[in-house]
Amino acid sequence: MMRLAAGAGAALLLAGCASALGEPAGSLAGVQLVRAAGIKAIAIGRFDADPALPPRADRALDIRAAALKPPSGSTLSAYLGATLAAQLRAAGALDPRAPTVVSGRLVENRISAGFGTGRAAVAARFTVLRDGKPLYAKQLAVEARWTSNVIGAVAFMEAEGRYSGLYDELVGKLLTDPDFQAAVAGTGAR
Repeated sequence: MMRLAAGAGAALLLAGCASALGEPAGSLAGVQLVRAAGIKAIAIGRFDADPALPPRADRALDIRAAALKPPSGSTLSAYLGATLAAQLRAAGALDPRAPTVVSGRLVENRISAGFGTGRAAVAARFTVLRDGKPLYAKQLAVEARWTSNVIGAVAFMEAEGRYSGLYDELVGKLLTDPDFQAAVAGTGAR
């Protein structure tokens, strides 16, 4: 079975295919983090890439012979915003009319699934505004390391799973940051 999966994956990778990340979804852990942060209602602002980030790093990342792309032709910075929005939505705390708005700027986005060791990192600078007044600005980062398989298809699947998990981890880091929690405590709609 493993040989068949590796063979099929290798054929796809040799063809230079791309894979898209799945749509972000809320989770019980995310709901608990949103509630612990005291968020009642918050809006999602703009999520974009830092101008210093190579443009390709916001559109797709190369893993050996294949590309990993965001869903629906979006950008990876928008995927970060969608990940946060999914957690807020699942907790009933997403409100596009809320006076408190969180935005983000992707400042680091990389992955490597070389022979032996895989590495990935995602970092963003988050801001929180309430009625246009800045309440929070901080850069947060997460990274992962793992043993990377020599078989390309297996290495790709492992790298994709590790990389996509970094978005939930980064959102979790934001939601548990004491400065962020202080900025959004008691948020509510007007």
